[in-house]
Parts: sequence; C-alpha cells; structure tokens
Amino acid sequence: MFKPSPKTALFATVVFLSAAALPTLAKQGHGNNSGTSSTNNTSSSQGGGPPACRDLQGTIDQLQSMINGLTPSIATINANVNNINTNVNGLGARIDTVNASIVTLNSRLDTITANINTFGTRLDTITSTLDTLEQDISDIQVTLQSQGLNALQASVVVDESACVSGAPQCASATAANSTNQNPVALNVLVMNGSTPVTNLTASNFTLTTDFGPGGGGSATPNLVFCTAGDTGCGTGTFVVNSGSGGYQLWLSPNTNWVPGTYTAQLKVTDNQGHSTIQLVNITIPA
Repeated sequence: MFKPSPKTALFATVVFLSAAALPTLAKQGHGNNSGTSSTNNTSSSQGGGPPACRDLQGTIDQLQSMINGLTPSIATINANVNNINTNVNGLGARIDTVNASIVTLNSRLDTITANINTFGTRLDTITSTLDTLEQDISDIQVTLQSQGLNALQASVVVDESACVSGAPQCASATAANSTNQNPVALNVLVMNGSTPVTNLTASNFTLTTDFGPGGGGSATPNLVFCTAGDTGCGTGTFVVNSGSGGYQLWLSPNTNWVPGTYTAQLKVTDNQGHSTIQLVNITIPA
C-alpha cells in the first residue's frame, strides 16, 4: 500500500483546508445586505480570521520556521561538500604525480636492467677471452719447453776423487780405482728456467749406464746410486740437497772399477712431471 510522506500529507492538508475555507472567507469578506459587515469586520480583526485560516497560517509559519532552520545546515553541508570536492581534486592530482613518478622509476629500472644485462654480456666476453688467453699461454709454455726454453734444465760435474777428502759416503779415503768400489760424486745443478729447483729427493733421479770400459753395447761393471750397506759406500746421506738447486749424488759400481770411461744418462724429473736428461762421463785412472 502507498504511504505518502509527512510533507506530502501536510501539503495535501493545506490545500484541502484552503479549498474548504475559501467560501466562508468569501462570505465574511463581503458581508450581507442586513448590515452585519461591521460586526464581521470587528470579529475578523479581533480573532485573526476564521479558525481554519488561523490554523493554516500557523502551519505555514511552522513550515517557514523549519525551512529557516534548515537553511544554515544546508549551507554547512554545501560547504563540506565543496571542501570534499577540493580535497578529492587535490588527492587526484597527487595520485597523478605518484603515477608519473612510478612511470619514471620503472623507466629507470628498465635502464638499470639493460645496463646489467650489457655488463653481464661484457663479463662473459672477458671470461671467454681470459680462457682463450690461458690456453694460449699453456700452448706457448709447451712450445718453449719443447724447444728447451724456460724448461727443466740440469748440469752435471763429475768428481772421481771425492772420497780423498774423507767424505762419510765413502768406505775409505781413497779415490775410485780398479782396486775398490769407492763411489764418485755427481754434482748436479737443477733449474727451471732461471729458478732453482730445491725440492727434489732420491726418487727424482734415475741413472742408466750406457757404456763402460769393457767396450761393446753394455758396461762392465754397472753403476748404481749408493745405499747404506753397499760395498765401497759409507754412511750418511747419498743424495745431498744444498737447498739452492744443487744436489750431490753418490754412485758406485757393483764390482771393482775398471780403468777407463763410463758413459751414463742422468734423468731428472721434478714434482710437476717435467724432466731432462744429461749425458755423464766418468773416467777411472789405470
């Protein structure tokens, strides 16, 4: 069911009352021929018109008072709305500024990312170049070693009379001759390029006898490095390391010496696997 609002009902009531009061007001306003006009005018001035008119006037006054009371509130609401609109507009401008800043930041991040990618590519190129350079250096080193440059080198000096000084590596203070097996000393200098090799032991040296005074393709007797208990060899260290690249190796025959010249190969191998071979001639007097 339709229910009118209070204002609609009030407006309808006012219209109804106005319509109902109009005939009466018309009669009272014009009077009659019997001379009652003066009485009615007096009554109207004293009572403010008919009761219905007075009620209507009171209602209109109340409405006007209510409207007058609502006017400041409406003005305040309008001011608040205007302030809100202003704030919204300001907030919108700030949001636009923030969005613009975000766009600028994204552009900068894209630039930074592109720079990082470029740097990564350059780093990969540098790494590849270094790998190639390392391989080239390795190839050059192999070539130099094959040509005897900056490679392991050894030089040998033979001392056939080393026992004469009474070295402890000898069984007696007698030089090597046909009556004994006293050892001879090989004084060896080992270098890697211009750098002395100082960390070698007995296992880094190998001796191979090629020829001996007996002639032919084999030596008689055979030459070996001294070890403790060998005939002709004394005591002590038979591979002496000077600490500056020099080594003293003591070797003797497995039988008495035969006068003449012995030819042997001395192979030196360092701890990195590089090696060199030197030809050694040992001459025993008659």
